[in-house]
Amino acid sequence: MSTAANPANPAGMDATSDVPTLPPVASGRSRLTDFPDRLGPMVVKELRQGLRSRAFVAIFILMQGFICITLLGSLSTPGTDAGGGPYWAVVWIVLLVALPMRGMQAVTQERSATMLELITLTKLTSYRIVAGKWAALSAQSLLVVICLLPCTMLRYFAFGISVAEECIALLLIAAIGMVGNAVGVAVSCFPERWSRGLLMLGLLFIGLWSVGGVWSMFMFDSFDMFGPSLIAAVATWEFWICMLLPPLAVVFFLLFGAGLIAGPAENHSTPRRLLVTGVLLVMLGLRVLLDLDPDAFIAFALLIFIAAVADACTDAPRLLPRVTRPFVRAGPFGRIGAWLLAPGWHTAPFWLLLVVCPLVALLVPIVGGSSEALGMGLMLAIGAGTVFWGTVFDRLMYRHQPPSLPRMILIQVIAWILAAFAVAYEAATLTDDVSVSILLPHAMFINLFRLSEGAALATGGLPFDTDLLMIGLLQTLVAVVILMAMARPLFTGWRRSAAKARQDLADRAAAKAAAATTTPAAPAGTPS
Repeated sequence: MSTAANPANPAGMDATSDVPTLPPVASGRSRLTDFPDRLGPMVVKELRQGLRSRAFVAIFILMQGFICITLLGSLSTPGTDAGGGPYWAVVWIVLLVALPMRGMQAVTQERSATMLELITLTKLTSYRIVAGKWAALSAQSLLVVICLLPCTMLRYFAFGISVAEECIALLLIAAIGMVGNAVGVAVSCFPERWSRGLLMLGLLFIGLWSVGGVWSMFMFDSFDMFGPSLIAAVATWEFWICMLLPPLAVVFFLLFGAGLIAGPAENHSTPRRLLVTGVLLVMLGLRVLLDLDPDAFIAFALLIFIAAVADACTDAPRLLPRVTRPFVRAGPFGRIGAWLLAPGWHTAPFWLLLVVCPLVALLVPIVGGSSEALGMGLMLAIGAGTVFWGTVFDRLMYRHQPPSLPRMILIQVIAWILAAFAVAYEAATLTDDVSVSILLPHAMFINLFRLSEGAALATGGLPFDTDLLMIGLLQTLVAVVILMAMARPLFTGWRRSAAKARQDLADRAAAKAAAATTTPAAPAGTPS
């Protein structure tokens, strides 16, 4: 007799047993209502929260509404794609501004709720945490791109646009947006609220500036954003090299964000430096072997160099034996590698000297010769020296605090503003005398370009004043000497940590050898 409909037995209990009746097991098809666990716990968590959040729903609905309005406005004038500019502006705002801005709150929510420490106590590493948040945010970007495909088909039937070029353009914007998502997640790892706000304003300015430029290109028909030969460009080496750079940039920024929330025993600085060095060497090898246009490389190389300088000069030292152990295992090569790849701002000058060499080789066919390329390489070294001086001031004022990239940016902004006023004062009153800028390395860097501009236009090269170059190099050398003097305790701590790691490795090897040579005793009663 069933008790399911008995009011006296509402729990569905059997009359002869205290065990409740279980509901029937759902079929395999009906169970597919959520994300599979093989995606990773952090990805599943962020996807569940992100897709249900009010921010994503509002962005998605507003995007669809604006696109519908632009398409309806374009359909009122058949034969012309009058809404192309507003359409692409909306796409850029969503993929390059709105979603990366949401990424800037990725780690902040766990930090404010004091949940970040609990997450780091699990088996999830800091890199898996930030990578999971980036993957969830990039999945939302791909969802937006997929939802734009019907609009592409509508624009094809209404205006005769090229579907292939539209899809490639969407993929390019999505790739750039994924880099922006990685930047947003990395920014969210900064603990200071003012630093996140400063970097958020900078990213918002860059995003709105790019959107404004695209809007003006389409509205005034002065420049075709994607060009009539986009499909032909896909078959070139430059296109695929440019497509390989966004994934590498994503890995770099994710490693940077992981380093901000990682414990003192995790080393994410060495992989970042190896990544930057490898990218520059590969770019140099491809340009030499394939004889590609160097202009396609130098812009990316300079951006990589700027990111490398800012990262290395604000890197926090990590001196635990777990960090030094891989260098100790490498033997003599590890000792040399520690001067270049060990985490910390104290090794930044040595590593950046290595990074400048591929850049100088890339500059040779651009500036017209090896001497001009050497001059540009010295200019890059002097530019890095301006950042070294910022590190000196930061360590003098905040010696008991770890380095901070937002604080370094603030110091550099103030220094460049003072240098601009000093150069303007020299040009207006002292008739190109550089006596004031000798005391300001940033002003010396500006004067190297300002006083050489006329000669560059006359000769077609990039000649620099030898005296100014020597003064700038001397300023950089002084900054490096001061940094090495301030970093002396760090080098001492690294040697002590390396000695302890070397002793631990020796003890483990001795214990392993002793265990291998020891024969277990035969059990009683076993015949010999």
